[in-house]
Amino acid sequence: LFLFLTAVPLYYPLISYPLFLLSNLSRSSSPSSLSSSSSNVVEDSKNHITTKKCDIFTGEWVPNPSAPYYTNNTCWAIHNHQNCMKYGRPDTDFMKWRWKPDDCELPIFNPSQFLELVRGKSLAFVGDSVGRNQMQSLICLLSRVEYPVDVSTSTDELSRRWEYINYNFTIENIWSPYLVKAREADPNGPAGTDLGVYYSYRKAFRTAFRAINSLKNFKGITFLRTFAPSHFENGLWNEGGNCVRRRPFLSTETHLDGQDLELYMTQLEEFKGAEREGVQTGKQFRLLDTTEATLMRPDGHPSKYGHWPEENATLYNDCVHWCLPGPIDTWNDFLLEMLTMEKMGSFDWRLHLSDRKMKFK
Repeated sequence: LFLFLTAVPLYYPLISYPLFLLSNLSRSSSPSSLSSSSSNVVEDSKNHITTKKCDIFTGEWVPNPSAPYYTNNTCWAIHNHQNCMKYGRPDTDFMKWRWKPDDCELPIFNPSQFLELVRGKSLAFVGDSVGRNQMQSLICLLSRVEYPVDVSTSTDELSRRWEYINYNFTIENIWSPYLVKAREADPNGPAGTDLGVYYSYRKAFRTAFRAINSLKNFKGITFLRTFAPSHFENGLWNEGGNCVRRRPFLSTETHLDGQDLELYMTQLEEFKGAEREGVQTGKQFRLLDTTEATLMRPDGHPSKYGHWPEENATLYNDCVHWCLPGPIDTWNDFLLEMLTMEKMGSFDWRLHLSDRKMKFK
């Protein structure tokens, strides 16, 4: 079993979207990622085969004229709010980029390879609508080989289960927008000091990780996908903010700071604590660090192209979710590379949090 945790900290009213606010998109430095590295086999000058370590999560977006590998006409899994071409988005360049790590190549998603790796296994996305966004991307990428059958036992449309019959592989979205259950300790409302979002965010991840580590029979791998920053500019989400850029940022044009940096570091710290605890109980944790690559894609959101212009819908510009096809297809490129290296036993999971903090300052 593969378990994906994809929760986000804040709430986007009316349409159950998460909210991240970036304060200033005119940046001068780039984040770098030491969280995971892949091993690429290379040939040196003496024709000896060597193994090169590569951090797949640090790099740049480069043109990819071969993309996309599916369309909104060939894949039925795209939710309307992410079906940007259906609702008239005039440009297509946002679909024609790929992620290039600094020190190696990240292979384009191979659906046959993925399905062979997960044959006989299950993959659950536990989280909010951004996690569901990634699951829909995965279904679309796999559609070149096989479409799944809906085997859901629940009538809840927010939590669905799909099976790839020929591979005995199931994929499931478990709707849990806050990741953990929460309740008011005092029915009359809080009486003490407000502990704030950072406290709550840390508490949610710590609670979820401790629950996983307490499971006696869980033998799967838990992936934490780090959060995806939004790209509202010229106003907040409910004050006319929008995302109208038409190309990715370079790594020198943006970096993580403020609230987003604090939330990101909280994720890393809680992940590291869970990983240490998991060693004692035989649990496996992996970090899928999508934050840097996603931060650099302000061009990939639906904006106003999540519904018809004349539609009488109380919706704000969507700078949180992602058009499909679009940038988050790369999240599944990451996932496949991680699973491939996992099978080869050559993925490096060490975290150097102090180094990361220095690089982000």
